[in-house]
Amino acid sequence: MITSKPNILIKLINKKALIIVFSLFTFYSLNAQSINATQTIGTEIFETEEWKAENKAKYFANEMDWQGLYTSGHWAEDISSWINIHTKVLNDSFRFTDDFKKISERIEDPSQYKDFVEKVAFYLREQSKNNYINKIASLVRLSGKITNYEGILASYIKGAPGTQAPDLIIKDNDKTFILKNNKLAVGNYSKTMLLFYASGCQPCEDLLKQLPNYYENINNKGVKIISMSADEDEKVFKAKDFLWKDSYCDYEGVRGANFQNYAIIGTPTIFLLDNTGKILLRTASLEEILGYLKIE
Repeated sequence: MITSKPNILIKLINKKALIIVFSLFTFYSLNAQSINATQTIGTEIFETEEWKAENKAKYFANEMDWQGLYTSGHWAEDISSWINIHTKVLNDSFRFTDDFKKISERIEDPSQYKDFVEKVAFYLREQSKNNYINKIASLVRLSGKITNYEGILASYIKGAPGTQAPDLIIKDNDKTFILKNNKLAVGNYSKTMLLFYASGCQPCEDLLKQLPNYYENINNKGVKIISMSADEDEKVFKAKDFLWKDSYCDYEGVRGANFQNYAIIGTPTIFLLDNTGKILLRTASLEEILGYLKIE
């Protein structure tokens, strides 16, 4: 049988088309593998644990539907995960405080907010992260959503005006003793000015230079001064000589028991206590103390 030229031509065209299609398929397949390999390498390089934690933290703070989460059955689990992201990966208490503030502003219902801050306190205390609780305590108090600080919620009112001051734990060489809050101002004293400071902290140094100028007037008002140092070097602590005799340091810095018990998140911090140990004032300003005592 004789094959016509048009039929031969059609077969040749079809054969070439198949070759072109196959070549294109091979090209794109190899290209796709290359792209996938690059993406995989990129993922391995950039998707570190910290990078993932950072993105999850942003999602929790800015996008999470907290109202929906509350009834989802994953409420406690996700709060725990959020805590772990900050305490075990990011390790930045300031960033944690900023994110907590954002979330707090988004949870409007008081009962839901109460449950949220209870669980936050529980998981932080479970990890002994009292410094994180101290960072957010004032935000909880100022939220206006908590009216009763019972149980674990009491963690947020340590060192707050109107509450009883914690007893002071004093370490002297190998001995440890307790100064009861209602025994701080005795004899001729009716109040206690409790000063938390750190050497090298410029606002602290400025305050310590100013304080001797008012010492006599403060003393005449029946106010006993007790200072607590965050110094970790004994030589640095003992290099200072004060007019008042009650000056203590446990050389544990801001991690020390008294700094933690009074929820100190910055120095200087000054408390004014009455003779029962009740906190009358908490401030970073000597001027505010002098104003309260009516000293000019």
